[in-house]
Amino acid sequence: MKQTYPIRRYWCCLFLCLLFIPAPLFAQTVQWAQTLHGNYTGNFNVTATDSEGNVFVQGEYTGTVRHGATSLPGAYPATYDKVLLKYGPGREALWYKKNRGMGNGILTVGLTDGQGNYYELSGHTNGVFDNTILQPNGTTAYLTKYSPAGVRQWIKFMEGGFPYPVRLFLNASDALTFSVNVEGELRYSDQLVPAENGDARLLQLNTQTGELVSESQSEPYTNFRIDGEGFFYKTGKHHAPIVQKQDAAGQVLWQKDIVSTGTTFISNLEVDPEGNSYVTGTYCGQVTIDQWVLTGTCSSQGAGQSVFLAKFDKNGQTQWVKGLGEYYMGGLIRLLPRPDGGLYLPGINTTNLSLLDTPVQPGLYIARLTEDGEILWLRNFESSQPLVQLGLHAYPNGLLLSGALHETLAVNELNLDGHTVTKEAGSHTFFFAFLKDDVVCPLMPQVQVPVARCFGTPPPRLSAAGEGIRWYGNASLTDLLAEGSEFQPAHTTTASLYVTQTVQGCQSRPRVVAVEVKEKPSKPIAPGIAVCAGEAAVLIAQGQDLQWYQNASLSTRVATGPAFEPILSESASFYVTQTVEGCESEATAVMAVRYQAAPPAPEVNSVYVCDGTLQEPLLARGSDISWYADAALTQEIGQGPTYAPARAAAGLVYVTQRLNGCESVAAIAEIKAGNTDFLKEKLANIITPNHDGLNDTFRMPFLTEGSCIGNFKRITILNRWGQSVYDSTKADFSWHAEGQAAGVYFYLLSFDSFSYRGSLTVNR
Repeated sequence: MKQTYPIRRYWCCLFLCLLFIPAPLFAQTVQWAQTLHGNYTGNFNVTATDSEGNVFVQGEYTGTVRHGATSLPGAYPATYDKVLLKYGPGREALWYKKNRGMGNGILTVGLTDGQGNYYELSGHTNGVFDNTILQPNGTTAYLTKYSPAGVRQWIKFMEGGFPYPVRLFLNASDALTFSVNVEGELRYSDQLVPAENGDARLLQLNTQTGELVSESQSEPYTNFRIDGEGFFYKTGKHHAPIVQKQDAAGQVLWQKDIVSTGTTFISNLEVDPEGNSYVTGTYCGQVTIDQWVLTGTCSSQGAGQSVFLAKFDKNGQTQWVKGLGEYYMGGLIRLLPRPDGGLYLPGINTTNLSLLDTPVQPGLYIARLTEDGEILWLRNFESSQPLVQLGLHAYPNGLLLSGALHETLAVNELNLDGHTVTKEAGSHTFFFAFLKDDVVCPLMPQVQVPVARCFGTPPPRLSAAGEGIRWYGNASLTDLLAEGSEFQPAHTTTASLYVTQTVQGCQSRPRVVAVEVKEKPSKPIAPGIAVCAGEAAVLIAQGQDLQWYQNASLSTRVATGPAFEPILSESASFYVTQTVEGCESEATAVMAVRYQAAPPAPEVNSVYVCDGTLQEPLLARGSDISWYADAALTQEIGQGPTYAPARAAAGLVYVTQRLNGCESVAAIAEIKAGNTDFLKEKLANIITPNHDGLNDTFRMPFLTEGSCIGNFKRITILNRWGQSVYDSTKADFSWHAEGQAAGVYFYLLSFDSFSYRGSLTVNR
């Protein structure tokens, strides 16, 4: 179950109100009282508060109520309208939601989540919400979710019998839990939930959509709670009084039977943050719980009831049982756990009585109990007649209480420490008020949280704020270590301290303070490096929160983080540590950095490529040669003095050498595209052998470099009748057409793997 307490902004508003209130006579004093004005008859309750200090009031009424300056008249005099009112931290009216009812139904349940959304469960509506018909045929009950601004997120209607109790919780996994004892079948949002008549149904709902997630069935029960760990607590029905704890799967962890000789009824069940459960019940005759036996009486008219209180720890062991004697309205008595320990015990009675050996006058009373069930203080607020309803919400420094002065009783006013609630003529008057309680039984002291320290470092001096501070070494508070606001523990290993404060003789619950002594973490991993001229020195370490130092004494820090780039002109050593959870390791000494000159670039040739094949390999002269495809030297393509790939293309190749671990700058080797179409492009197709020095001969002087056609073998020149007029096997041939007539001639060039035919015109 989730609970939120308005500690911050809420209490700021409350304390501002103190400026206008006289000095109280009691340490526990009502700070303010808020009245719901109007002329109405009905039932209202403070159903929830949220972490911002907003208050939600839910109820039903006939007549007219006023929410701030807004009057809310009921729709039908004979029926009860439903209303949800939201008040801000300063008790200002924020928004309201109203719908028409179908009769007098007392089903009003609500809660808030951590985001300030409100879940309203109510019944007996005719389906008209904000003047809009949402359920034409009416319904037994509805469940709806509102945003903090009052915008309806979803609404689900239900049909079926809903006898009390009905409960609504957010469980440990933030699922909305809805519990009800069913008379007949239950329909939830048109979904039939099968049940035997009178069985209890536990519905798990999706908070975002309101859809049914799962449902389970059990014997009927009168009360149930879900704690922060998801455990389920319930009490049995009238004639089978039990208290039971189950796990999330429904497995019974323990059960406590309450044996009685007469009618016994468990009216309320509460669970505190520690998993202790508290029950309040009424009985006639004798009731037995373990070794505790109580004997009570009932008045001859049956109006009075004897009341018992009991506490069970999280394992089901009975801690104590208390009898309160005969009460007129025993059903309004219940134990209410405080968030920080202890209990409140409110009640209403018409006669003088003794409450745990403390006298109580007629009217409204509130007592605060220790965890052992002993009274610390009691406040009595007298009224002319008793109230008939009482609601309470506990906070770390006080109590929000609510009630009503009903028209049917002769209750005219209630004096709450000078804040008088007066019944308006012809009307019920609902109110809620805040009782401050921050003196007796103080809260746990505020203790400075110690910083985790490493073994061998001086222990921290701790300080606590409060009165009568005591420091203990065990949870049972028998090992007193020191007194006073400051204490310096001497633990060499992790240990817990228990710190209390005492105000007016009342000792608070201990605040547990962990004093952690941690081992030093291991040294970080940090290898040394060798750096050459022109390169950046980058030291890398592995670890958490790394710190780099220039000296072994770790007095001069030079960098933080996993990488460190020192500026070097000579070899140097550095030291690196890691810090884990505030504890620094010993240093790792990084190997001395060697600062060396880089060697010159290697010598390399350039070659031609023909059809993807190099005419000859690339050759480099140097030491530890590396070949790269890019100028940034990131794509290595070969190693060694030669480079001859199976397939090559024209382009640049970058070559380096290494000497003593340092790499040189790159030399550039060019792979040139070989000549493949040069015959067609450059062979002459006409000569003029007139000895003027221009086009006198037919020759091929360009075959000496970059040719992709192989070695030259022969040239043959033919006249137009096919007769050979010239033949040569020399690549540097030269034909002058001597003795030949002008005209067209034909030639054939032969190479190792290539032949070429062409024509030649001779002009004279």
